[in-house]
Amino acid sequence: MTPLSRGKHFYTALLGCTISLSCVIAAPAQSPGQILRQRLGIIPPDATQPAPDNPNGWNGLPINTTSGCHFVYIGHSDRKQFMVVDGQPGPEFDQIQPNDRWYSPDGTRVTYTARSGDKWFVMMDGQPGPPCLALGIWPVNFTPDGKHYCYPAQAGTGKWIVIVDGKQAAESLFPIEQAFISPNARRLAYITSKRGSDGAYHPLFIVDGQEGIEPAGMHGGNALYDKHFVFSSNGSNFAYPATINNDDVLVINGGIHDLAEPGSTCFSPDGNRYAFVGWDPVNGRRGEQTFVNLDGRPQPTYGNTEEIFFSPDSARLAYSVRKGGKSIIVMDGRPGTEFDWVGPVYFSPDSKRFAYEAESGKNQCPVIDNQVGRKYDEVNCFVFSPDSRRVAYLAKEDGSWMVVTDHQAGPRFDDIKAGPTFTSDSRHILYAGRKFDKWHMVFDDQVGPEFDDIWFSSLNCSPLSPDGKHWAYGARTGRKWVIMVDGRQAAECNELVSGPIFRSDGMMEYLAELKDSDQSILYRVTESFR
Repeated sequence: MTPLSRGKHFYTALLGCTISLSCVIAAPAQSPGQILRQRLGIIPPDATQPAPDNPNGWNGLPINTTSGCHFVYIGHSDRKQFMVVDGQPGPEFDQIQPNDRWYSPDGTRVTYTARSGDKWFVMMDGQPGPPCLALGIWPVNFTPDGKHYCYPAQAGTGKWIVIVDGKQAAESLFPIEQAFISPNARRLAYITSKRGSDGAYHPLFIVDGQEGIEPAGMHGGNALYDKHFVFSSNGSNFAYPATINNDDVLVINGGIHDLAEPGSTCFSPDGNRYAFVGWDPVNGRRGEQTFVNLDGRPQPTYGNTEEIFFSPDSARLAYSVRKGGKSIIVMDGRPGTEFDWVGPVYFSPDSKRFAYEAESGKNQCPVIDNQVGRKYDEVNCFVFSPDSRRVAYLAKEDGSWMVVTDHQAGPRFDDIKAGPTFTSDSRHILYAGRKFDKWHMVFDDQVGPEFDDIWFSSLNCSPLSPDGKHWAYGARTGRKWVIMVDGRQAAECNELVSGPIFRSDGMMEYLAELKDSDQSILYRVTESFR
């Protein structure tokens, strides 16, 4: 068997621990595109075994992104440890924290923490940051685009500092537990401590170098850690919870809202608006009724608010309310139908439509644009098409699951995963269903061949090509895996753990672990779809 030869045995074994996908296999009706095979290096035979089952602790970590895929694990040499990224070993350390491995939101950068002697380092893109004596609870925070990062550390002088993009940006005499960088990388916040009027040390937020709420009178050493500090998407707004005089408060852009529910802040997608849950005051204290505060203005009250939802265009606000054992969705200030329970609100991409699940008695039903649909045992996972004209959801009836698209139920299965997903042109829908112990891929209600297992995309990667014309997935029968493209078998392998997926540039990529004598070789394989 020739490694990576086309045909029945496309490759011997695919990496046994998620990584990437990026091999574009042309549609059967088209001539194959260019195939690129890159040898990444030798990996231990058990590197793909997940911890804690792996006694050697290789801890393989897969990274799947729209820009490519990677495989990371901890290697061992005598008493030293080293991180291996895509088959390439990094520098040796006395210790590498097995749980302190991250990658940027776009998946292009890998970071981990390591110790050499009494010094700790944050490794970023294979390069060590400044040596430090200790690190914060959550060392690294990235901006959404992955271009900037920050983390707290204790410098050799004993002072605590915040590192931003490899350089010191702030310092404190007291420990800094966590640091936050705004999405536009222009603002910095962190949690430290300060002595209060009672002589004790209390947590304190520092935002843009300015102290937050005065610690005097604050109680509970972890009052600020119970909820997360939040920057808006454009970095212009921020919010965090705190405690003053034994009362929970909400701080938004430095202003104190003393009758607000901590941790309830919801920023709009564009970052310009905010909403939170407030409590109606009774004699200056919290009452039993809550309301929604939108941009500083109270909204209509219909009961106790549970969740808040902004539309994608940030123009519409919805929230769920419960009163007297019943629940409703309030959309644009107007209450909807009353139910025993309601689920989260799903908006269409153009923000004009919405859907949610609702429960009455022992049944659930879909509510789409305020129109109540038929009853099922369970309903969930609403998905709108890219053009917002179509909607699909999962429904369970008499023990069977089905995908309901535009009010039409598809074939019944014992279980459904990885979907439903619309193609970019909104014309087709894709998902995987299981009947008994066999899995099938379903394309527009056409049930594909049966397999023992199916691997279908990931949370941040699509099984569909950018133009929506092609789709791919991995499937296993016995110990053999195949790559299916547009419903046809395009490759066969011994083991598949990750992929295939389509990259944003129209390539399909995956990582393969190939056997060469007694060695396991890691390859990256890509194929053009154009």
